[in-house]
Amino acid sequence: MTAADSRARKRTRDKTPRNRKQDTKPKPRAKRSEALDGKLLKVGRRAFARRGLGGVSLREDILTPAGVSIGSFYYRYETKADLLLDIVRRDGQALIDLLGEIEERAREEGLDAVELGERNINAMFDLVDNNPDFFKVIIREYHSDAPEVRRAIRRLFKQSTAVNTAYAELVREHLDIPLDTELAGELIVHLTFGVLHHYSDAHRGNRVEARKRLAEGINRVLAGGVPALRR
Repeated sequence: MTAADSRARKRTRDKTPRNRKQDTKPKPRAKRSEALDGKLLKVGRRAFARRGLGGVSLREDILTPAGVSIGSFYYRYETKADLLLDIVRRDGQALIDLLGEIEERAREEGLDAVELGERNINAMFDLVDNNPDFFKVIIREYHSDAPEVRRAIRRLFKQSTAVNTAYAELVREHLDIPLDTELAGELIVHLTFGVLHHYSDAHRGNRVEARKRLAEGINRVLAGGVPALRR
């Protein structure tokens, strides 16, 4: 090897990146983006729940309360309908994931249909307590002027129906009777979503009593009503 070759190889090695410890800390920009999303989602839920997509002023009802500039908003979303769509998708997926996890654990633990139903209902009441505007938004925007939002909400209802159809299958197995499980799943979704929407309007001072009364009522209706859908 000539001296020139040796020098060339050294220059190549110097340009090769050395193995460095991976920096796993969130970048400042990522943190700012998450904070921005959090503000817009929180204020957006409240605004859409109270005024609906058509009645919400982007500047007055969302940007000013969130303390977000219009430039920052348009960096993240194209329209206020896009923000609403993001809310529906995020919160809807959280609901489906929650119900799926409960069903999986229930099968692992060998719970019967009544116990599974109680867990589902309690989990959904917990969801309303933590995110009281969610069911207001999806009920109010079920016939939204924005086609993408309508489709996302209808998709959520279908996914929820599939989860509750699986619950009805457990009832069928438990009672060993033929049931119209698809109809049961559809009725359960509309019943529970309506009740949870009603519960979300309850005054915080009356929430404990309202939750107890409504949860017991739904569980009794499910226990007695689902078997009535015998084929």
